[in-house]
Amino acid sequence: MGTRSMVAIREDGHAKGRYVHWDGYPSGVGLALLKMVERDGLERVTEVLTREHYGWSTVDAQGVIADEYAFMYPPTRFEAVPGYGVAFVNDTEQSDEWIDLDDDSDDWCEYAYVLTSEGLEVYEQGAGWKPLGTVAWDPSSVGKLQAMG
Repeated sequence: MGTRSMVAIREDGHAKGRYVHWDGYPSGVGLALLKMVERDGLERVTEVLTREHYGWSTVDAQGVIADEYAFMYPPTRFEAVPGYGVAFVNDTEQSDEWIDLDDDSDDWCEYAYVLTSEGLEVYEQGAGWKPLGTVAWDPSSVGKLQAMG
């Protein structure tokens, strides 16, 4: 079973995100986000994860999972995005709608990650979104992130 999460951005003081199905805990998606931003910068990671693709099966900074998906699944459902993971293909059966972090009906995700210039804001769902903290865009933040979950 997947640990569902979202990767979000803030626009006009409002947080909106894209769905990620697998490994949503901080030592999964959270750690991958830290590695991606260290490698490619916040602007590029934000563009790839939230603007170029509407949702993700998995987010993987190493590219290992993306390589496996490339051979296992048809391109009509998934797209391997090297260095980022496996994105859902935007077809007529899927929606390009954002997930609203402020909407209580979107409580089916267990974690949310908001990409900001100050760092990675981490939230956990539990009768509303509970902030776990903000982790600086710095490799030394790995331990703090892993301690969150």
